[in-house]
Amino acid sequence: MIFRQRFAFIAVSVFAFVAALLLHERIREPAYQGKRLSAWLMDLDRSGAGAENFTAEKEARAEEAIRQMGAECIPVLLDLLRSHNSRLMLKLIEFGQEHEFAEKLVAKFKFSDATAKAELAKDAFMVLGEKAKPAIPELMKMLNRLVSSDWDEVAHRAGGVLGNLGKEATLPVVEMLNDTDVRVRRIAANQLRHHQTEDSPELAVPALLKALHDSDITVRVNAAKALGNFSPQSAEAVPALLSILDGDELEVRLSCIRGLALTGAYARRFIPALTEQVKSSDSNRQSSAVIRLARIRHEIGITVPALIQNLQSTTPSIRGNTTMALSAFGPEARGAIPHLQKLTNDQTVFFPGFDYSLTVATAASRALQAIERAVALSSASAVKPNSTAVPVKD
Repeated sequence: MIFRQRFAFIAVSVFAFVAALLLHERIREPAYQGKRLSAWLMDLDRSGAGAENFTAEKEARAEEAIRQMGAECIPVLLDLLRSHNSRLMLKLIEFGQEHEFAEKLVAKFKFSDATAKAELAKDAFMVLGEKAKPAIPELMKMLNRLVSSDWDEVAHRAGGVLGNLGKEATLPVVEMLNDTDVRVRRIAANQLRHHQTEDSPELAVPALLKALHDSDITVRVNAAKALGNFSPQSAEAVPALLSILDGDELEVRLSCIRGLALTGAYARRFIPALTEQVKSSDSNRQSSAVIRLARIRHEIGITVPALIQNLQSTTPSIRGNTTMALSAFGPEARGAIPHLQKLTNDQTVFFPGFDYSLTVATAASRALQAIERAVALSSASAVKPNSTAVPVKD
C-alpha cells in the first residue's frame, strides 16, 4: 500500500513538474549573471519553499538583479500574479502535507503554490519601483475583474501592486470614480484606501470629496476611509469628514470617525467634534468616538481632558470604554486618577459576555493600577543619583 502511494505521488510529481516547466516557457524569462528571474525570486522568499536557505545577503543580491533586469521582468511577474493552483497542484500540496516522505519531495523539487509565487511577484514589483510603471495598464485590467465578481484573488493582488506605484497608478483609479457603473466606483473607492498618499493628494482628494456624496453607500463608506489616509496632506479632507459626522448612514459616519483618527496635524480641529459625538444617543457612535479620541496621542493636552469629562457620562458604555482608553495614556493620564477612584464602586455592566461581564468598577480599578504603575515608573526614572557608588577597599 505504501509502495503504491509513493509510486502515485512520484508519478503525479513528475507530471506536475513537467507541466509547470511547459507553462513557464510560454513567456521568455529574463536572466541576470546567468541566473533566471524565477531563481532570483526564490532568494526573496522568507517564508515559502526558499525560506530554509534565505539570507539577507541573498535577498540584497536578488533585489539588485531584479533592478538590473528592469522592465524585462514585467511579463513574467504579471503571469505570476494571474496564476492559480490547478486541482492537480492542490492535491499534490495536500498529499505532501499528509505524508512526510512526500513533503520532503515537495521541498526537494521546490514546488510552491500560486499564492506564494504571486506574493514573490508583488515583492519584485516593489523592488522595481519606477521601472514597474509600464505594467499599470495590465494591472488595471486585472483590478477590473472585480466588476463581475465580489472577490477575485488576481484583482486583489493587482490592487496591492497598484497602491505602491505612485501618481501614474492613482490617476486611472481616480478616473474610475466618475464611471456610471456603481460597481466600478466601488472598486475605485476601495482601491484608493490602499494607495500611498504622499505624492498624489491633489489627484485623489477632489474625487473622493465628490464621492462622499455618491448615491451608493458602499462608495461613500470607502471614500470616507480613503480620505482619512489623505487628510494629513490635505486641509480640505478634514472639514469634509467633519461635515458628514452630522448626517448620513451610521456606517458612513463611523468611517468618517476612523478617517479623522488617522490625521495628524489637523487633530486639534476635530477633537471637539468627536467629543460631541460621545454625547450622541447612538451607542455605536459613542463608543467609536471614545476609541478614536484615545488614538490621538499627539494632542494629549486636549484629548485626555476630553476623555476625563466623559467619565461623568450617564451612559455606562461611555464610562467603561473611557476608563479603558485612559489606561493607555500612562503617566499622562494622572489627572484622571481622582475620577477613576469614584468609579471603583460602579457595578454597572457595560460589556456583557457569555462567561464574563465587565463592570465599570472593574475597568476603573484596572485603569487605576495601570496609570499609577506608569506614574511610579516615570517618577523613578526621573530620579538621578547624586553620586556614583565607589567600592570600599578592605
